[in-house]
Amino acid sequence: MAAKALVPAVPPPQRCRLLLQLARQLPAAPGEIRSHNAVHGHLLQMRALLGSATGARGLSAEALHPVTLQLEARGWLLTPAQRCPLVRAAFLQVLALLPTSFSPGFTQYIHDTISTELGSLLQGGTSGCAELQVGSAVLHQTMAHFMCSEAARLADSERIAAVCSLLQQPNPDIQLGILSWVTAGEGGTCKEVENALGLTLLESLQSVLQERRDKEFLRLYLEALLHLYRDPSAWSQEASNKLQGSSRSCLEMLLHMVEAECPGPELLFQALCAASLLLAHQCGDEAVALVERWCAALEECSQSAWSELLRLAAARSLQLAGAGVVRRSLRAARPSLGPAALRLINMAIRLLQDEEREVRHEASGFASLLRQSPGELLQDGCIFVQDNVGLQSLLELLLGEFGGHPETFNSLLQHIPILDLRSVVEELEANKAASLYKEDEPNVFAEPAVLAQQLLPVLVQLLEKAPTGSPLHALALQWLEATGPGVLRDLQYCKRCWSQGAAVRWGMKALGCARLHTALAVLLVRARLVARVLQVLGESATTMPGLGCGSQELEQELELVQGLLVQHGLAPVPNQDNAPGELGPLLGTDSSKHAAV
Repeated sequence: MAAKALVPAVPPPQRCRLLLQLARQLPAAPGEIRSHNAVHGHLLQMRALLGSATGARGLSAEALHPVTLQLEARGWLLTPAQRCPLVRAAFLQVLALLPTSFSPGFTQYIHDTISTELGSLLQGGTSGCAELQVGSAVLHQTMAHFMCSEAARLADSERIAAVCSLLQQPNPDIQLGILSWVTAGEGGTCKEVENALGLTLLESLQSVLQERRDKEFLRLYLEALLHLYRDPSAWSQEASNKLQGSSRSCLEMLLHMVEAECPGPELLFQALCAASLLLAHQCGDEAVALVERWCAALEECSQSAWSELLRLAAARSLQLAGAGVVRRSLRAARPSLGPAALRLINMAIRLLQDEEREVRHEASGFASLLRQSPGELLQDGCIFVQDNVGLQSLLELLLGEFGGHPETFNSLLQHIPILDLRSVVEELEANKAASLYKEDEPNVFAEPAVLAQQLLPVLVQLLEKAPTGSPLHALALQWLEATGPGVLRDLQYCKRCWSQGAAVRWGMKALGCARLHTALAVLLVRARLVARVLQVLGESATTMPGLGCGSQELEQELELVQGLLVQHGLAPVPNQDNAPGELGPLLGTDSSKHAAV
């Protein structure tokens, strides 16, 4: 921190002179060191100056030439002759900020010194040190970073192969150094390095999952793998060949980790996303059982109230593999994936209501992929749609492609909550003082009333399109038996409350009560749906015990209650184009895009 504080204190024109002064203060030989702390401090200051936004990129090669000459003259600081690993690491970090400024001979000297050091580690040597020193792990990770950066800068096949070979060696410091370099995104400028490292990680994935050496290492390993294959186009036939014979085993181990173990939210996040990456490239009938297990794991994570990281993992997994599962379910050859596809779309609808913006963004990516036909798929992913547009497109997809599935009707009903209107009204009548410390709702972003109004036309159209005697009608009748009497009682309760003047005493409070507005809006939606079910099912529904009225009587009751609520400012004025209890068709319904996938 002290070294970074130096940067704003030194004007840019004076930085080159200060760099040269600091470089000259570095010891030119081992016998000149008086204080390792002083040497380390000078190196940290140089690193801060060179790494700032106006550092090495703002200084010309000519201006930096005297500095590089001083550093070349002190190359011994990189060797084991310098006994402090932290000083060696800091010196290498300074050199790494000037990769093109040194002479070819010194550049080769750096490479040879690092190769010798790392080679002795792999052979069990001690690099001239009698025992393990504090800072040795930092040094070795810094050396691994440097090797990766040079391989990416030069795009040299031999250096890339050397980095991949280092990654396959059992030294934890070197492996962590390479993996952290990958996750930092420093290899994005060289696709050859990313491709080679990705294939190496896939090749060793099974052994890493079996050994389970360390949770932090496994988390970083999976994070690096996901980073390298963040772009769907990065996966190649060669990548599939690397997993040939081990893909299913790796997927099962990852799913078992998610299902039965408690590795912590961060590792669980990476394990679920890695399982999704592998599942996206699974083919064959044997993948159906794995898809079912994967869906169950996603559902559990998507409903996690305590960890937004797990909900984010579920949303990202939908984007990684969910769109592919839905597309395959639409093909005649894979109807067995239909129930899984419905579960995935249902999860996406829920996650699009999440209070975390990042979770909604990832879920909208799933919806965006489903909006695109195969010919429109972009090489670098997809164009993300806005959350509400994504929700509407999912509802259109359900209506156009999954309307014949009885589970579609039931899955959408789950998103219309059952709210206790009486308790809300009784709380208003009690006229208690509002508490400033009242606990917030679990999800302050979700708007169940708005979602219920969006779902109503879809549910109505699903009901009307189903043939008489279909399983969907049977499910609607079951729902009516369970819900209809309660809806009618709540409507009658509303009529009593707002027609007898009892609500006048707490009228202003009611206008400002968000819970009351939500409960009333959801009640009206449920009442409209009950009325439409009664109308569609006819005699089989009107003879149901507990309801005692037909669709016309219920619509009249609904019209009366809504009129009273309109008078008190608690409900919108009904649309004049439709009779009370009716809504127009779902706007923008166009399933032609989805039918082509």
